Amino acid sequence: MHHRKHLFTTLALLIGTHSMAVAATGWPSSARPTLTPKVTYEKFDGGEIEHLILEGAGVRFKTGNDVTLKQVDPDPRYSILFEHTRYPGSQVGLALFSRSEFLTAIESSAWDNYLSSLRYAYPIGLEIISDHGPEETAKRFPIMGSPYRELTYSYRIDEEGPTIIRREYIVTMKDKLLVGVVESAEPYFQPVSRSIRSLLVGMYQEN
Repeated sequence: MHHRKHLFTTLALLIGTHSMAVAATGWPSSARPTLTPKVTYEKFDGGEIEHLILEGAGVRFKTGNDVTLKQVDPDPRYSILFEHTRYPGSQVGLALFSRSEFLTAIESSAWDNYLSSLRYAYPIGLEIISDHGPEETAKRFPIMGSPYRELTYSYRIDEEGPTIIRREYIVTMKDKLLVGVVESAEPYFQPVSRSIRSLLVGMYQEN
C-alpha cells in the first residue's frame, strides 16, 4: 500500500544506516549529475519521428521518445526519473557515475561485493531473480555497443508489503557508468520493463 512512497528511496536510507558495511560497494547516496530531457522531431517517409535527447555531465544521449513515460520530480540519486503513465508508482530511472565512484568492474569480486551490499539495502524478502553478465548480454540486445550487466531482484518494504521487482542495466562506457533502472510492483513489472528496454536499446551517445 505504501510502496510507491518508498520506490527508489529505501536503498539510500538503508545505506546511511549501514554505511560502515556498504559505503565502498553499495549504490552511492551522493547526488547524480542531471540529465535534461528535450523532445525533437525528425521528418521521415512523409511523417515525423520523435526523439528524446538527454543531455548533461558532458554527455548527450539520443533515443526514441516513449510517450508512456512522464518525467517526475528528481530523486537526487538519479540523473533523471520517469513514472509510467499506465501503471502509477512504477518508475524508470537513469543514473550516471564516473567509473571510479561506483562499480569499477561489473565482474569478479567488485560485482560480488555489490550483490552483498543489497542484503543491507533490502533486508526484507530480498531474492535475486536473475543475474546476466557481459558474456550473456552480448548475445541479447545491444546497448550503445557497450558491455553491460543485467540484474533483477525482488524485495518488500515491510513484512506485510507487496513484492517490488527491480531490474538494473549497468552499462560500462569509456569513462562513465550508465545505470538504467525499472522498479515496479510485481503485477506490473513485465509491461513496465519494456519501457526501460526500449529506452536503452534505441539509445546512442552523440558526443
